[in-house]
Amino acid sequence: MHLPLAAVFSLSLSLPLSAAALQLPIHPVRPSQPAHRLRGRSAIDELTLLDDEFAAWARDERALVRERWRGVGARQAQAQGNARTAGGVEERDEGRVGLVNQNIDGAYFAYLSVGTPPSSFPVILDTGSADFWLASTACTENCLNSKAFDPGASSSWRVLEGGFSLKYGGGTTSGELGTDTVTLADFTVDNVTLAACDHVSSTLVRSPVSGIMGLGFAPLSSSRSTPLWQTLADANAITTSSSSSSDAGVGFSFLLSRMKGNRGAGAAEQGGVFVLGPPEESYYSGEFNWVPLVAESYWLVELFGLAIQSTPLLNSTSTPITAGIDSGTTLIGGPAADVAAAFARVDGSRKESGTWEGYWSYPCETSVLLQLTFNGRTYALAPADFSLGTISPGRCIGALFDLDLGANGPDWIVGDAFLKNVYTHFRYSPSPAVGFASLSVTALDIQTSLGSIPSATDADSGSSGTDSGAHATASAGGGSNGAGRSGLAPGWGWTVGLGLGGVLGLLGGMGDLGWDF
Repeated sequence: MHLPLAAVFSLSLSLPLSAAALQLPIHPVRPSQPAHRLRGRSAIDELTLLDDEFAAWARDERALVRERWRGVGARQAQAQGNARTAGGVEERDEGRVGLVNQNIDGAYFAYLSVGTPPSSFPVILDTGSADFWLASTACTENCLNSKAFDPGASSSWRVLEGGFSLKYGGGTTSGELGTDTVTLADFTVDNVTLAACDHVSSTLVRSPVSGIMGLGFAPLSSSRSTPLWQTLADANAITTSSSSSSDAGVGFSFLLSRMKGNRGAGAAEQGGVFVLGPPEESYYSGEFNWVPLVAESYWLVELFGLAIQSTPLLNSTSTPITAGIDSGTTLIGGPAADVAAAFARVDGSRKESGTWEGYWSYPCETSVLLQLTFNGRTYALAPADFSLGTISPGRCIGALFDLDLGANGPDWIVGDAFLKNVYTHFRYSPSPAVGFASLSVTALDIQTSLGSIPSATDADSGSSGTDSGAHATASAGGGSNGAGRSGLAPGWGWTVGLGLGGVLGLLGGMGDLGWDF
């Protein structure tokens, strides 16, 4: 079924979105079974972070998160009126796509297809940004090990005036701005705005990730375009279903896998599921706790409290505490004084220095209980999620790091270390909110299973790459067979602060760290 979809995408000019193929589910499609799998690390459960390059990366990433989120309030005020919406679609649909978990919960990415004929690319789905960009074939520095987008090979690519440049921290990503056909989670949409970047700073794209798809709101977009998910929502292409929660509304959700502690896990495993549409009822139990947004730009909410080792440290009864909910960040960043107060409750902890400045270590044998409270409900991190890995024998780096963002920034950035512990729905309408729900038995089974890993073949063939509920997409072309665990080059990286176009993890060779594959 190919339906008309009119929309406006622009960079100082308006362009019609001519058509979109919104394919209803046809039948479940499972990815082909792998011929072999990467062998897990037989002797260790945590990555040993002794590599100097990784320590330097951690330092840079902390700076990048700070740069990305600083001045949020000023940017929100300046961006009002920039958003552009779409409309004209009466039919409704939903879709899902399997995620890839890289390096034991280090990063999560999905495959999507771009162009005519379609070609698949691994991208980070990032709630902390709103632009969509890919490293292009013209990029010759810092992106040679990632699959590159070739605009000239796509008959549906159209160049926009103005170009694209995104500055963050000490670097930039820049290139040509245009529109093309994109398929994500069973939705195919024409004339989606994206940037083909010929310049990517060194801390961004490393193998295998090719770019970023922002899931923030249109006012955040530096290209002044409407993100794909928001275009579909505004066009009523994604909406509630008769079986979903009555207050779930229109949006998208994440179920993230957890591979920490799983001795059978390799460098690449199934990463859970991204659902575009109403939340998947089989993934959660009970009701959602809806936390209203502070403003419709970032997914920014109020953090009602924080406790560690069952000792309350923060509450918002006197002064509101804000938190950005960021799928593109691995850990949890907050004010240095609050982070220090938290680690003061952890016996044997100490503040690190040098390249690990801003991070804290603690004895690995210590079980740390971190609890966050949103809208009156308290959620606990699994103790394994509090550890990034070992910095030296017997000492682990904690999930909290120093992040002072100034008067115009949020107080805290909450990433995947927390989001693994809940089923999270990002609701657009009837009123923007982030919803947290308890994981169901089904979700807990999915979360730790070593299932089939989504691959580029899944994206090109129209499979969602999920073991359950996968949908075929007729407009997504064909691809070669041979998907499986061997489809990803081993790499390492933690996206401590990804948004605004940053795959902020070094996904370099695992051999340098002594991993056994």
